[in-house]
Amino acid sequence: GGTTDGGTTDGGTTDGGTDPCLPEDNWTGEYFDNMTLTGTPELVRQDSGIDFNWGYTAPVGPNGETFSVRWSRKLALTPGDYTFTMGGDDGVRLIIDGDEVITNWSNHSYETRVVNLALTGSCAHDVVMEYYENTGDARATLTWGLDLDCPPDDDNWYGEYHNGTGLNNYKGWRWDSSPNYDWGRGSPDKGLLGNNTFSIKWTRIFNFPEPGTYRFTVGSDDGTRLYINGEREINNWRVQKYEQGIRSADVVIEDHCGVQLEMHYFENEQDARVSYAFEKLSD
Repeated sequence: GGTTDGGTTDGGTTDGGTDPCLPEDNWTGEYFDNMTLTGTPELVRQDSGIDFNWGYTAPVGPNGETFSVRWSRKLALTPGDYTFTMGGDDGVRLIIDGDEVITNWSNHSYETRVVNLALTGSCAHDVVMEYYENTGDARATLTWGLDLDCPPDDDNWYGEYHNGTGLNNYKGWRWDSSPNYDWGRGSPDKGLLGNNTFSIKWTRIFNFPEPGTYRFTVGSDDGTRLYINGEREINNWRVQKYEQGIRSADVVIEDHCGVQLEMHYFENEQDARVSYAFEKLSD
């Protein structure tokens, strides 16, 4: 009752092929020691997810400055409306079933892109994420969800700590719950940064409760700058006491999901203090 020409006799295949509808448990990551995804990968491995923050290091290459990765996977997704959120520092692009649905292939600090897709069919979907790093911080993320109001955001702020006041002498990073600190005559790390001059860049992807007009208030001794979705909303970059360094900006947030927040701060001797807060004003 079976076939003799490479067909099936019991529901399986007899020609050594792979079922195109069979999902895969992990991502196949191909890691290249260049920014162009070319040549033979230096490393091929199975990754359970795409949520990497390498900082100033790299998974391949002698110096950690330039590399690229291609992740591929057959992903089981029931038919429905999905939100994919992809983030990268630097370039990223997302390809689903052969269609490039997100493209952010340029040099930039960590930022996210979101696409909403209606997926149909019963087979596993071919999902490919490509990424390259061109010096500085290296970070890549991908999340997705079915019928979510907002995809997951960052739990904390990513803080880059620099010696000096110019955000150009990187010493390390850490996760901070919020940019609200009063160090007095001290600093976050006396051994690494000293007490007198240091600077910090905090970034975070944040889901606001709902669209509307929000008032952002920052304070500092000495300087601060606040960016929202890449637009500078507060610029108070000067030496000053904390009471003179309080500034507010009213900003309309139309898409409350995945808002990009970035706050800069510098300290130039004596007291060191910084604060951040927001409140909703109106719909």
